[in-house]
Amino acid sequence: EKNKIIDNLDKEVKILHDRIDELEQNSRRNWLLIEGVEEEREENTDKKVFELLQKELNINVSKHIIDRSHRLGKPSKSK
Repeated sequence: EKNKIIDNLDKEVKILHDRIDELEQNSRRNWLLIEGVEEEREENTDKKVFELLQKELNINVSKHIIDRSHRLGKPSKSK
C-alpha cells in the first residue's frame, strides 16, 4: 500500500514538474535579450530598447510593443 502511494506521488511530481517546465518555456517565448547596451543612472530601459531598435537597428516598432524591459544582474558599481 505504501509503495503504491509513493509511486502515485512520484508520478504526480513528474507531471507537475513537466507542467512547470512547459509554463516557463511559454513565458519566455517572446523574450528578447540584448547585450552590450551602456548602463546609465536612472535609465528608462523601455526607452533605451525602443531607441536601440529604431535608431541603431532601423527596426520600425511602436512603443506599445514593449511590455516590459529590465536589466539582468546587479547594476554596475560606477553607476
